[in-house]
Amino acid sequence: MDVIKDLNPEQLEATTTMDRPVLVLAGAGSGKTRVITYRIAYSIFEKFNHPGEILAVTFTNKAAGEMKSRVSQLLQQDVSRLWITTFHSACVRILRQYIDKLGYKKDFSIYDDTDQAGVIREALRSLGQDPKENNIRGISSRISGAKSSLVSPLEFRRMAMSPLQKTVADVYTLYEAILKRNNAVDFDDLLTLAVKLLEEHKEVRDHYRERFKHILVDEYQDTNHVQYRMMQMLSMNKTMVCAVGDDDQSIYAWRGADIQNILNFEKDYPGVKIVKLEQNYRSTQPILDAANRLIHKNSQRNEKKLWTAKKEGQPVQFLLMENEMEEARWVGQQIYYWQNYANRSYGEVAVFYRTHAQSRAFEDVFRGMRIPYRVVGGIKFYDRKEVKDLLAYLRALANPQDEVSLKRIINIPTRGIGDKTLEKIQAYAAAKGISFPAALKESNLLDSISPKTRAKLIEFDSMMDQLRRDCQGMGIKDFLMQLIERLNYFNYLEQSSPVDEEQRIRNVEELVSAAADFENSSEDPSPSAYLNQVALLTDVDIANDANGIVSLMSLHAAKGLEFPLVFLSGMEENIFPSIKESDEDYLTELEEERRLCYVGITRAREQLYLTAAQGRRMYGQMMFNQPSLFIEEIKPQMVNLRHTRNRGNYDDRNSRARRKWIYG
Repeated sequence: MDVIKDLNPEQLEATTTMDRPVLVLAGAGSGKTRVITYRIAYSIFEKFNHPGEILAVTFTNKAAGEMKSRVSQLLQQDVSRLWITTFHSACVRILRQYIDKLGYKKDFSIYDDTDQAGVIREALRSLGQDPKENNIRGISSRISGAKSSLVSPLEFRRMAMSPLQKTVADVYTLYEAILKRNNAVDFDDLLTLAVKLLEEHKEVRDHYRERFKHILVDEYQDTNHVQYRMMQMLSMNKTMVCAVGDDDQSIYAWRGADIQNILNFEKDYPGVKIVKLEQNYRSTQPILDAANRLIHKNSQRNEKKLWTAKKEGQPVQFLLMENEMEEARWVGQQIYYWQNYANRSYGEVAVFYRTHAQSRAFEDVFRGMRIPYRVVGGIKFYDRKEVKDLLAYLRALANPQDEVSLKRIINIPTRGIGDKTLEKIQAYAAAKGISFPAALKESNLLDSISPKTRAKLIEFDSMMDQLRRDCQGMGIKDFLMQLIERLNYFNYLEQSSPVDEEQRIRNVEELVSAAADFENSSEDPSPSAYLNQVALLTDVDIANDANGIVSLMSLHAAKGLEFPLVFLSGMEENIFPSIKESDEDYLTELEEERRLCYVGITRAREQLYLTAAQGRRMYGQMMFNQPSLFIEEIKPQMVNLRHTRNRGNYDDRNSRARRKWIYG
């Protein structure tokens, strides 16, 4: 391969080592995607692997799409047989093929967070509890954590000690039963059921072990237990296994990621070749020096030191403000200068913070200064009501047992089928031991309902049957347009949402555009294939184009992104790091907070500012915190702020030893 001449020595070694397992410790901005794509191309060109024998998994559809595009350019041939995909997408492909072995039908629905909350509420009501008196999100999080650790409802019940844990155990058990009855799975099930399938069915396990001769895992530091277990099942006794990741960027312990997976890779794969990628192609050396000084303080890591050929660059600067509004105004002034005097784009700028509550001051100031911005992590496009309505129709048509979707749409547009009718149908289904959709077709039920409502139910059921026939062999765009017309959905939006009707119609039109894009790029343009794709989208995949718009986001949302100009705000104790020395597991959590700060620093390409406030109002209270201990570790250039007031009082409060602050 002539193309490998474009690789640096470490990238070349990671690409061409095929006789043993490989762990690539890829520092921020060091070209890890290049290594993965070149390694795939090398295994096809030089090792004669068939594209269908390669499995490469990552965490976002965006990353998978980028990899597939790069491999296609390198190979100059069709790459449709390659499994370059996310963990969840790979599991969907496996489950669509074999889930019937676990007692599900292959047309199962995939429930999102809102659907899950609805099932949990139903489970609580069945247990005689008021959903309003329970923390739905908390229960959902505990169930998700159990699934990510491969803990079944029975095992969870055995471990439950407190009243809350016992309640969750009861809900978890009933929640699973309702999902199974609806022929539905949640996002966590995609992984757990795939692992269960591989563990319990040898013929399935052997099929995929034989198929995949070469396995690559991106962002290995972010894998949780079930993802780790899946890779163990597929990669048993394989030499051509390659994990790529950076233990210094492991920031998702709160959602189950286990840094020990990457730290213990040598134990799991004896004889592994470890390659360190330390040359950074993104940032200037002053930014990398700050990152290196910070992360060196962590003990749970493989030693790396980032460097770049770009030795010049602005120093990293720290500014201490009087309060959060002064902090936001100063940041706004720098952004205004960047756009209007440096002739740079607003879209090249990002403001990071530790918690979403910190965005309020920046939003207030930016609106006043007419600086265009977006808050990453707001209401997601696919969570908007009108979008969810239409997707619920598609799901109910694809999976006739999908009770949650059916209940959502049965009175949308309004048909006069109210809550009392739904309760009557549900009670009838429970008494007969049948599903809600099956009850709709029961003549005995219909005879017990008023003639007017009965006619509406029969009309709705007939319409769904007709739509189900119509969607056979039809592309998703045309079918979606036909569905909107059949429902007279725009008229419904006009009547039900006169205030924001125009915006909601634009959202529906954008959904049609998204369906058209899918149809143009997918081998399977069917509605069911589109539902798979939508269910697996992540926040990164559906973020709006930020061209010309300043990005405000949490540090967790910043991973995988990069900007020429970055402001890392709120660098104060109890804000960032957001833990106290008295907290249990303080040192472990401090290391994760430090990794989070390292991620924020290494997003910057040209300029990085760190800001803090002497006093900050959050959650209705005024807080006075010391500057973050990370400032001391980073050692940025201290900026002389002559307009900062109340300096003496602040110096009195700052008792941390060895702190030297420069004031005017």
